[in-house]
Amino acid sequence: MRSELIICFGLAVISTIYAQSGESGLVIDVIQAPPPDCARKVQKHDMVVLHYEGFFENGTKFDSSRERVGAVPFQFQLGLGAVIKGWEEGLLGMCVNEKRKLTIPSNLAYGEKGS
Repeated sequence: MRSELIICFGLAVISTIYAQSGESGLVIDVIQAPPPDCARKVQKHDMVVLHYEGFFENGTKFDSSRERVGAVPFQFQLGLGAVIKGWEEGLLGMCVNEKRKLTIPSNLAYGEKGS
């Protein structure tokens, strides 16, 4: 089972810029490019604050930080195993107001059978 997770910092106009795929099978689509003046990119051990939506391959939404009570952004420290490996890899190098879509293979998420 593959899951698609849309990860974003801030609000953005959606238009695909480019996609890249790593050896792990993770596909990163940049939906909104980082601002040209991005002086600080996400690094291992940074505290990350973001909104996200998660979809199965068939388009069914399974989770959304925006639809939870209070719509509070999700917070975690990157690099400590607090989130799935696909997020750990897919968020590195992001800038504030950049928007990415991560297509995460099961081996970087919850495994073949899910959680």
